[in-house]
Amino acid sequence: MEDSSYETVVHANPNGSATITETMKIVGEPAAKAKELAKKLSPEKARQRLEDSFKKTGYKLVDFFMTPTNSPGSNYETRITYTAPRFGSTTAGG
Repeated sequence: MEDSSYETVVHANPNGSATITETMKIVGEPAAKAKELAKKLSPEKARQRLEDSFKKTGYKLVDFFMTPTNSPGSNYETRITYTAPRFGSTTAGG
């Protein structure tokens, strides 16, 4: 059975910022296709592109992971963790 999942976890920080983790998991034939596409871009280049993109918006990349393209099995996962500086607002009254 082929299955995919996408998950976003938001941790609100006391200073109004947030730490956000986005995880994508793919299984089966779509995972094989994703691994093939990922061969065109090394994890280092993917991370650098994400860092550059996030800097333009004021976000900061904290962590990045992608399944190695030569890994055995029919699973593929990417995980991106970043901070958003102004996710929530606080007032003097809380």
